[in-house]
Amino acid sequence: MEIICFRGKGDTGKSTIIQRILNEFFNITLIPKKKKDFCLIFPYKTKMIGICSDGDKPSVLEKLEELKNEGCEILICASRTKGELFEGIYQMDKNVKPIICLGKKKSPKWFKVKENKKRIREFKRIFNAYF
Repeated sequence: MEIICFRGKGDTGKSTIIQRILNEFFNITLIPKKKKDFCLIFPYKTKMIGICSDGDKPSVLEKLEELKNEGCEILICASRTKGELFEGIYQMDKNVKPIICLGKKKSPKWFKVKENKKRIREFKRIFNAYF
């Protein structure tokens, strides 16, 4: 199992970028769109993908464990920069690939757009290496 983790402080866009990747890269739209945090499993090419966007609570480790037990080969998740959550993710996969989310809620729009494009490029590079 492989883990790609969007890691950053609160309100830096971790859940938002995972939703954009889900929509733009995998062509999956969540309904209702306003719900920020979610977990889901779906097939992609030859592998099962698990995504969990709620990275602010340690209980997410249980959700990730469930996704793993359901046969997910690649997990995409979010985690705060500090705390036991990332440590728990690291224990699940010592080769976890962190994508760092920078910025703050009040960052200018141009900064958010630039950072999101950078995060999506980094995600595509890491994710496509598995196929």
